[in-house]
Amino acid sequence: MRNRNGRWSAPFVLIATLCLWANFALRLHNIDTLPLFLDETIVVGESKAIASGTFLHHASFGKFALPYFLLPFQPTYQAAWIIRVSLLIWTCLGFSSGLAIARRYGGLRAALVAAALMAFSPMLFFFDRLALGDTMAHAAVTLWFWSLLQLFGRQSPRYSLACVSGILFVVCLLAKATSLLLLPLPLVMAVLMAPWAVSSRAKVIACVYLTGAILCLPFSIALSSRNLDYFWQYGNFGASAGTLLSLARLGRNLSFLLEALISYHGLAFLAVSAAACLLAGLLKPRIMLSIYAGAIGYCFAIIWFSDDLLFGRFFIPVLPLYFVGASIAISALARSIRIRVNLRTGPIIFACLALWVYTVSLPFLNALYVDPASADLFRVDKSEYIRNESSGYGVPELAQYLVDQTESGQSYVVGAFIGCETLRLYLPPPPAAILS
Repeated sequence: MRNRNGRWSAPFVLIATLCLWANFALRLHNIDTLPLFLDETIVVGESKAIASGTFLHHASFGKFALPYFLLPFQPTYQAAWIIRVSLLIWTCLGFSSGLAIARRYGGLRAALVAAALMAFSPMLFFFDRLALGDTMAHAAVTLWFWSLLQLFGRQSPRYSLACVSGILFVVCLLAKATSLLLLPLPLVMAVLMAPWAVSSRAKVIACVYLTGAILCLPFSIALSSRNLDYFWQYGNFGASAGTLLSLARLGRNLSFLLEALISYHGLAFLAVSAAACLLAGLLKPRIMLSIYAGAIGYCFAIIWFSDDLLFGRFFIPVLPLYFVGASIAISALARSIRIRVNLRTGPIIFACLALWVYTVSLPFLNALYVDPASADLFRVDKSEYIRNESSGYGVPELAQYLVDQTESGQSYVVGAFIGCETLRLYLPPPPAAILS
């Protein structure tokens, strides 16, 4: 993270470090209060399968990297804390990248606003405390976007950075298969950001895509040899060819996204941030259009290609980009107002931000710390992570009941229960019950 002169800025590094630790501490507190979600249990099982020699079986779910990321930890008992904290450490890369982008294109004020938005966003906070592929993907996407800005923001091409960007895109793709929707982004950013000749842009773009293709080729061959399809699971969510142009379906999916954002952040926040982003497009068109291409383009693709079965986590991979864009936009507008009417808007910005944090964010965070079931989650997420059997609610209590009922030896428990594997992870060693 460097200043505009290319030199390290010690005050900014200190501020960024403090923001990073604050973000980490906020999410770490009582991180295992919410029981293990079924998808988290599946990831733990996939990690164990990899340790046993089954390396590719889970690839059909389109979230290949996470089980490998958890492989060194091999969580069993207390798995919720282990896997969530492990992934939380990974998200620090995305948080740092977001700060770096905001600082470079909006100054220190933009970096502080971005830190506050990313740290206190109820939606991002909730999913950062779960070990999901979407959580891993948003950090990878933000890091990749930062690498593209480093690549195309230079005065001359640098092919080593192009290779790094290609590698990071593969990381995004392995974190979540839907990252493929961001494939055109390097091309768009080369047109918007790179101050080079057309031939130089073409060579760098080719280097980015060629690096990604070379890395993906052996992976694709390995999957094909086992008749595995990395994008198989998304066939369950994709719209049929006959409904791609259905305005009713597109309207429902768009209203789903807006309802989720408003439910977590409030209508006023969404309206102000969206208006700031649109107005700032006139002041900083290149960086804002690049962010629009990433964040809005990804969300539009999800809306366009998805059937009616949507979840809030589908949009998480680009949510930090939206907050970074909003912070740059707010800083640009504040600077423009200062020049035009000589009005200092900094205190107003941070006062409004503090009001939003106090009235919207902190009550949500406190509910997740104490009683997640009482948190004001988006209705679909409430069903998915609290009410449904796959949520894991009641499993820790059931595990404690089995431990209390077993005075010596082991008991045998037989039954049809979707959370059976989750229950195993809550039984202390040696297990108090044999489950079947």
